[in-house]
Amino acid sequence: MSQLTGNQAGTPRADSFSGTVELSGATDLAGAAIVNASVATFGGNDTIKGTTTVVSSEGSAEADGIKSSSLDAGSGNDVFTVKASATGTKPVLAYGARWASLRGGSGDDKFSILGAAYSTVSSSAIPPKSYGLYQASVFGGNGKDTIEITSVTSGWQPESYGTYEAAIFGEDGNDTITVKSTGNGSVIGQVYGVYGGLVSGGNGNDTFAIESINTGLYSASSVGVSEAFIEGGRGNDTISIVAKAGAYGGSSVGLRGGTISGGSGNDVIDIAASGGGKGASGTGVDGGSIYGGSGNDQVTISAVGSGGYGGSSTGLSQGTIDTGEGNDSITISSSAYGTKGAGSTGVYGGSIYGGSGNDQVTISAIGSGGDGGGGTGLFQGTIDTGEGNDSITISSSAYGAIGVGSTGVYQSAVRGGDGKDVINITAIAGSDGSSPGSAFGLRQSQVDGGQGNDLITISGQAKSGRVTGYGASQSTVHGGDGNDVISISGTTAALDDALIYGGNGNDVFKTGRGSGTVDGGAGKDLIFLDFFDAATMTIAAQSGNGLQITGTAQVMDKTVGWSQTILNMEQFQVGSTIFTTAVEAATFLQSA
Repeated sequence: MSQLTGNQAGTPRADSFSGTVELSGATDLAGAAIVNASVATFGGNDTIKGTTTVVSSEGSAEADGIKSSSLDAGSGNDVFTVKASATGTKPVLAYGARWASLRGGSGDDKFSILGAAYSTVSSSAIPPKSYGLYQASVFGGNGKDTIEITSVTSGWQPESYGTYEAAIFGEDGNDTITVKSTGNGSVIGQVYGVYGGLVSGGNGNDTFAIESINTGLYSASSVGVSEAFIEGGRGNDTISIVAKAGAYGGSSVGLRGGTISGGSGNDVIDIAASGGGKGASGTGVDGGSIYGGSGNDQVTISAVGSGGYGGSSTGLSQGTIDTGEGNDSITISSSAYGTKGAGSTGVYGGSIYGGSGNDQVTISAIGSGGDGGGGTGLFQGTIDTGEGNDSITISSSAYGAIGVGSTGVYQSAVRGGDGKDVINITAIAGSDGSSPGSAFGLRQSQVDGGQGNDLITISGQAKSGRVTGYGASQSTVHGGDGNDVISISGTTAALDDALIYGGNGNDVFKTGRGSGTVDGGAGKDLIFLDFFDAATMTIAAQSGNGLQITGTAQVMDKTVGWSQTILNMEQFQVGSTIFTTAVEAATFLQSA
């Protein structure tokens, strides 16, 4: 046993400081390799190493690699290697670095810190816990630094924390920061990559990799980042967060609360969460905030939930994404699978802001289950891409045997802002059973293209089985100022109690049958009337260059009537023929 403690002074040359503790026995044991130490060097390529191994066959085990110490390696390419391993029966605790400060100084430094706890009993009232950093701080200093923090726990209800209320500062330079937390247990267990605290890359093109993996059974949970602040700083940064949970109802969350900020530069932020097993769930972002900052940023969020009794998944839940200035890309995908039904939501209760620039937002949700799948692209959320020629694509799909439901946008608002925007919303549902299902492109929602020549396309499609499909239901679509093209389609009906308004400009409408109002607004507007069927519909000209169309449609086993009002149209097209008055169009169609 050679514990490092007290005040230690280095030289301008390469120095080496080391502490090693190995304890084993049948009683309660605790040890720390470096404790109550203060190390300061003047320069050189220094090495600081702390290794603690504690093994108790019948008692508790507690291991600290570094505890209550301050280590400053100064300038130079320094190496910190810390390992704390504890094995015991009750309780088992391991801390890579606890209540400590580690400084690399200028130079290309490397930090490797590990906390590992192993419980040897099959059940325990006190779960084993491990921490890479516990209320400690790491400063890389100027230079191309590599910081690796690892936590591993095995046993009954394991708890593992890569960092716990800790701080990591890469500082100036192109730094690489890796935090990995793993829990291997038979039941439950909690695993966190970063829990509270701060991780900051500083100036430079930094790379962050944060991973949380829980392989345990029965409701095991895994959270990549919880209530923490992750900051890329100035530079083209890459931030990756991965959370995975095991079988039988495992739940995973990529970002829970907290904030991720890319800072200035072209940043890449990637968050993935997956839960496996019966009734498993995956949530990409739960209540957190993501800020891209200035620059052309790329944000990708994915969530997967799969399970025999139905999985669930949500890409963004009650969170905010704001990519700021620049030509940004936001992609959110959610997929859920299960034999007893699965529910998937791309965005729930969240807000997305693109800021100025030509932004691209893509949201998809897939729900597939034997007893019915559900998919919703945007639910009780808001999208506003701001100024620029933006693209918004939202899709949902659902497949199953019983009660399938798919909705592209539900109880939400989508705004393109100023610019030539393209908005595409699609819902698809299919069933291989006799139970009814539905697909709604837009339901109880609002779409506004804003100023500019916008292209808006909305579709609700029934692919198989007893499924209805509606384009826009109980919703409003506003093209805004500009020459807009609005296309709405549905297998059952394009419109269902919907208002479609072109606004100022020469607009084009391809809206199809169904109940509602289509108002061209000011400008020279045109509507396609190829959907008219004289066998099931009637048409009459109205004042103000309008039309009134009534008809019937088969909805499941019932015949349902509908009525559509068309206002302020200057042109009416049937096939290749264009009529300039409502009277001419009505006369032609009614006599066809």
